[in-house]
Amino acid sequence: MGQDSNLGTPSGRDLESLAFDQAWLPTRGRAEAAVRKTFPVARRLGHATRGFFLSARFGAAKAASMVQYFTKGFFDEIASRLNTDSEWGKKAAGITAKIVLTCSDRNASFLVDIQAGRVAVHEVPADVPADFKFEGTYEAWAQLGKGEKDFQGLVLGGRIRFRGSMPKVMALMGPLGRITQLAQQVPKEF
Repeated sequence: MGQDSNLGTPSGRDLESLAFDQAWLPTRGRAEAAVRKTFPVARRLGHATRGFFLSARFGAAKAASMVQYFTKGFFDEIASRLNTDSEWGKKAAGITAKIVLTCSDRNASFLVDIQAGRVAVHEVPADVPADFKFEGTYEAWAQLGKGEKDFQGLVLGGRIRFRGSMPKVMALMGPLGRITQLAQQVPKEF
């Protein structure tokens, strides 16, 4: 690897290792002065070298941790959180249920399969058999995901339609509330 592999930096080091050094050097002032001497072009262009590297790194980390709302990745994250959540484990240990959540205007349906409290999620057709089915528009689901409306209010208001046994679903309101609570905590993009 020659000069091309390090993007032509005058010191022969790659930019990532320089950014790492910048972020961790305890003598920040002297390190910044050294960078300004090493990269005079960035200074002339008005770039704050330290700020560029730090914001680029944290911005990438933030983007990597966010999931798109009402996608397989989103529901996988919910299942993962539920399966490691002690409060869910206490409430749901005796629950076995299949719940289909459908976003009618995006043609997306997900089966939340709960077996003795363990949760698995599968992308499915909307007509797959299940104990409980909830169907609504993306707007209605987004209101739930943002915490603007509660699940029960959306169902009772007709924004999310329900199919299944009302007495059985009422018995599950506590655990279903925990699912909603954790879903609202997942970092997501709408």
